[in-house]
Amino acid sequence: MTIVERRDSASTLSSWALPLVETLRKQGCPVEAMLEEAGIDSDLLKLAGSRIPVDSMTLLWKAAVRETGNPAIGLSVMDHVNTSHLFAFSYVVQTSANIREALEFIARYSAVISTAVTVEMQETDHSVELLYRVPDHLPAPSHEAMDAFAGVTLMRMTKNLNVSLSQVHYVALPRPTPEDPTPWTSKLSCPIRFDSDFLRLSFHREILEYTIPTASADIANANKEILSRYLEGMSRDFLPRVRGHITHMLIAGEPTLEAVAQLLNMSPRNLHRKLQAENTSFRELLDETRMKRALSEISQPDKPLTRIALELGFHDSSSFSRAFKRWTGETPKKYREGQLLQKQK
Repeated sequence: MTIVERRDSASTLSSWALPLVETLRKQGCPVEAMLEEAGIDSDLLKLAGSRIPVDSMTLLWKAAVRETGNPAIGLSVMDHVNTSHLFAFSYVVQTSANIREALEFIARYSAVISTAVTVEMQETDHSVELLYRVPDHLPAPSHEAMDAFAGVTLMRMTKNLNVSLSQVHYVALPRPTPEDPTPWTSKLSCPIRFDSDFLRLSFHREILEYTIPTASADIANANKEILSRYLEGMSRDFLPRVRGHITHMLIAGEPTLEAVAQLLNMSPRNLHRKLQAENTSFRELLDETRMKRALSEISQPDKPLTRIALELGFHDSSSFSRAFKRWTGETPKKYREGQLLQKQK
């Protein structure tokens, strides 16, 4: 399994681009040139489990609208998407015991398809909704990408999970109201709202307990394990990423758990839990990063200790001195003198 992902940018499953590519080919568009324009390696689309930056997909969607003249091109992928395009994700959803379980899995494993949005299942007295929100620190995906999310989700719900269109309250799209909404209303065949803050699909609450004809606990569990391993692989460099953010943020000021969590597209609580699972904490990583940088900076004999202290986020020299003595057993001044003596020998 190949995972190609730019650090700290949103990414999408590369096979998620294949329905769009197929749509463009059917319409006679110069697909290879469009992929090159978007910076997408066509060979990458054939590698199971590989990923591409959402920024590149946004460029491809933009080119798709330009070449086809169709602002609703995102809905066209509904005609070309199949189970294999969604990796093990589709199998988990289709073999769930009931729709409640299926929607919970969609929310839990949505990052497999794209890390550009987070998906939440929300229940009210009369409805159940899937909410696709964009994290604050990430740019919003293109309108066409959000149309595709809506269309494919709705299609899978009605085609594979036996939800009827009459049980759809509405779909709210995060795009301006078009001059002619017909392409959206005719393709989705349900009430459509525009100008939404985020993508929202609302269904009658009664669907939650509907059983799924293709339910299979064994198949669902096997594919859940595949998805869990895949997500684990996506975050395998978790600690180096946290350390990297701390290092970069030290330049501008003292890093905080909240700021680093935002950059990693997670809540501070979740970051805290993940660090605990790695047998460490944010405070320990910050302390470790400061120590390594302090030892590097102090080797520069002409750099004032007060400046080093400030660059490491200490409020004054005495705080830095206490921390340095805890790390090395010596004060910064004495440590530097010892380093200079060694060099002179």
